[in-house]
Amino acid sequence: MVPTGVVVGRGARLAAAPLTLCVLLLGPALELRAESSLLLPLPQTMGSVEVDTYDEAGEVRVGPGFIQFQTLEDDTIEFVGSSGIDGAENTTIKALFARTPDGTRLRPLFQESRSFDASGAPLGVMTVDHREGVGTCHPTGGERRSVELPEVDRVANVILAQALVPLAATGEGEAPFQILICRPTVRVVSAVARVEESADWNQSQLVEIRTGADLGPVLNRLLGPWLPSVSLWFDARQPAWLGHRVPLFAKGPTVTVLRADVAASVARATRP
Repeated sequence: MVPTGVVVGRGARLAAAPLTLCVLLLGPALELRAESSLLLPLPQTMGSVEVDTYDEAGEVRVGPGFIQFQTLEDDTIEFVGSSGIDGAENTTIKALFARTPDGTRLRPLFQESRSFDASGAPLGVMTVDHREGVGTCHPTGGERRSVELPEVDRVANVILAQALVPLAATGEGEAPFQILICRPTVRVVSAVARVEESADWNQSQLVEIRTGADLGPVLNRLLGPWLPSVSLWFDARQPAWLGHRVPLFAKGPTVTVLRADVAASVARATRP
């Protein structure tokens, strides 16, 4: 665990590890950096997509939102998004990716989530810096606390939907990942995503994936309540993300976020 307020990367420890597994050469020759173990598919489309935010039941629209992928000048790909309740709680997210050398997949470089309460006041910021190997939680008015990311880094806080597209395409099975939590302590915990349901929808196949802690019976009981309970829906035939149900932030309201172009039909099919 990294001491409070101190951010420490993994470069020195990784220098002796197998190069192909643990480090990514991003800067000058012989400069060793950490890297994410996740490789994500390219987004189906670039640009901005409107989303609608509904209450937990998916019945009442409570606010707008958007997600957007764009290529930056240095050829990295930026992902940004926002969802929440009009005039109340909301969350913004951001991630940065590098293309793999063959250009077919994305490797996460950075993730960020910012949350705001019902009055619009900022609650804090969570960041995951895969290159430095550090996850950080900084509540507004509180101490900044950081933790070293695991050597096998599968942290997917704000990029989970894109990371699970290959699982949705298969329509069955499960996939391990990790999540950075800020309460009760700052730590990275193991989780698993499982295909729970697949059904005909809109001349396609609607796949539901649910996530949960994967820590063993004892730690699941202790830390499970601090992990957000997430359901995600995909069009398996494209494959493409359609929406998800998730708390906006720890102890915040649970909302259903759906792509605006299919919101009505997906909402009917996914109401709890």
